[in-house]
Amino acid sequence: MDGDQLELRVRSLERKILCLTALSGLLLTALAVSTAGRFTGRVKAAEDTKVLRVKGLVIEDEQGRARILLGAPFPAVQERLRKDVAGTDLVFLDEEGHDRFRVGEMLPASPGFHRIGASYEVTILDTKGSERGGMGFLSNGSTVNRAVIALDRPENPSVSSDAWGAIVDDASGFAGTVYLYPPAGDHDQEGIMIGTKGNKASVTFKDRNDKYRSTFALTEGEPSFQLFDKTGKPTADLLGGSQTGSAEKR
Repeated sequence: MDGDQLELRVRSLERKILCLTALSGLLLTALAVSTAGRFTGRVKAAEDTKVLRVKGLVIEDEQGRARILLGAPFPAVQERLRKDVAGTDLVFLDEEGHDRFRVGEMLPASPGFHRIGASYEVTILDTKGSERGGMGFLSNGSTVNRAVIALDRPENPSVSSDAWGAIVDDASGFAGTVYLYPPAGDHDQEGIMIGTKGNKASVTFKDRNDKYRSTFALTEGEPSFQLFDKTGKPTADLLGGSQTGSAEKR
């Protein structure tokens, strides 16, 4: 190949490269304009309405693990160990995927226990993901309507149970605290109840068979100290009052 032919080929390649460069520049400019237009439109919409609408939100840590879930219901993620239920909640997970803190809809209870009503509440959980306490308003729409703060015992061996509670019960009028025995069956068992109901303030003791055994009460300024036998029947008032009364259920 002589020098003239080589020069012609080089010039042809230079023209092609110039055309390709110009075409690439035009395509890049068009893409940038299109992307900027769509991005700007979204930002303007957000600035105008002040509302962000999403189905769910997952916040990850530095290792890419899901640590905070938010949604209605919150998104299902591989890292979360509990797979059976979801709800309208804000859920915080630990590094191993246990639920540790929830705010929102109360989820179903552990196997072996049941909820007596629905609630939106704050729930705290231990390092195994078991419920250890919460605060909310519990309601089944008819007989149960109460504001509650509760602390739970650890799972024993596979279910958790209430240990202490503060209650304001709309139906009965009881306001006070309740201390419960460790679980020995399929339901929680009250041991000590302290509170007020109407014009009465009282401290009441119950045995493991759910029978009243003693009540110290102050009713309209009159004190009483009532004892009960193993069947729950009143036997004596140590302060000299009537022995025919019975303990009031909260």
